[in-house]
Amino acid sequence: CFSLLAQPILIMEYLWRGDLLGYLRKSRGVFDQYHHGVGRVDHLTTYDMVLFAKQIAHGMTFLASRGIIHRDLAARNILLDEHRVCKLTDFGLSYQDFKYGPGNAKRGCIPIKWTAPEILFGHVEQLSTKSDVYVLYWL
Repeated sequence: CFSLLAQPILIMEYLWRGDLLGYLRKSRGVFDQYHHGVGRVDHLTTYDMVLFAKQIAHGMTFLASRGIIHRDLAARNILLDEHRVCKLTDFGLSYQDFKYGPGNAKRGCIPIKWTAPEILFGHVEQLSTKSDVYVLYWL
């Protein structure tokens, strides 16, 4: 990650499997309006789903160890690589608790469906890694 501007630029590999939401839809034979090129993907087993959840939890643990709360964790913000390894993305609403006080606590449009209550009610002071764990339950 580097930046000559105020906004950092993140360069990462191309993840052709797309987002987890589209991948899950395709595994069930449901049309994905965003990714027309790839047809039905392999059938997913319960074991596959548990592996996805474990990978996401591992990514969340890494973020929490750095004091970062994602705030917009959703299947659409998780990309899959060629080996079906989950990559957390879209940190536009993330929040970092710095040693010398809170970091960027941006407000923005977020989907209510999976949002933790403390975020919905604007209680930024109550944000914690538990906020992302709440969302993982619904993912």
